Amino acid sequence: MDQKLFYPSSRATILHHYSPRLIAVEHPAAINGNMKNTLLFVGGLGDGIHTVPYVGPLIDAVTGAGWSLVEVLLSSSYKGWGVGSIAQDAEEISTCVGYFRTIRGGKLVLMGHSTGCQDALEYLTKHSAVINGVIFQASVSDREGATLSQSPDHLSASLTHARSLIDSARGAEIVPSHFRSPGYIDTPVCAQRWWDLNAFAGADDYFSSDLNEEMLTRTFGMIMRNTNVLFLFSAMDQFVPAWVDKEYLLKRWYLACALGGAVVDKVESGVINGANHNFEGVDAGVLADMIGRVVRFLGKI
Repeated sequence: MDQKLFYPSSRATILHHYSPRLIAVEHPAAINGNMKNTLLFVGGLGDGIHTVPYVGPLIDAVTGAGWSLVEVLLSSSYKGWGVGSIAQDAEEISTCVGYFRTIRGGKLVLMGHSTGCQDALEYLTKHSAVINGVIFQASVSDREGATLSQSPDHLSASLTHARSLIDSARGAEIVPSHFRSPGYIDTPVCAQRWWDLNAFAGADDYFSSDLNEEMLTRTFGMIMRNTNVLFLFSAMDQFVPAWVDKEYLLKRWYLACALGGAVVDKVESGVINGANHNFEGVDAGVLADMIGRVVRFLGKI
């Protein structure tokens, strides 16, 4: 993620070494040993610790509500996503969840931003999830988003190339830069990950608007019964094509969740007017709207 404005700052944190080469950074507004409820935050492609613009204000808000926000560093963080996978991300999230379940009691909610939402859904559907809730913020389709920056012919050619490498057991090879869209040129992306992101029913293809009900039942419908769910979709998300009906898409996801027994907070979930993908540069009231929904959702768990 490229931030247009940067203001140096500092904040007291606790570093958790949850895996041999991975850490999670806890951000209570003040170090407080009594803070037991945990909000695990996972960013999107290219994100890492404190790269999502709204994390700072969110920390202050949830701390005041009795929660501690923890940013989870994964092997795929920063530029690692190009040779990673959501399966690996989910394995590491599972390890992190297990770590926090071991060191403290209280409630635990997983929040994903952008591709962090795919990670969260992968974790919920492929692992024995031991969390109280999940928040999907900017759960957008990479496959549909790719159509905004690449022509159909160019995208088709890149997928054909990636598929040929995968079929010849060379899925770990890097896709040539001329096949990648402008936003991906500075990150090496292997053939398997390119396919996962951009092919119909690829491993990352959880949120596309053209997935049928059976496919949604195998994802949202597999979220553990009684898990609390919050969807936060941005009305002006720059990675969502204009032809996607966001309200209708959310209704389809709500229904799929209900079929499996997950509990969607339909009061706080919804499309947030004036919001872009990561809330960078939005009006203060728009950011407050999103953060307020998160805090109220946490208060109901």
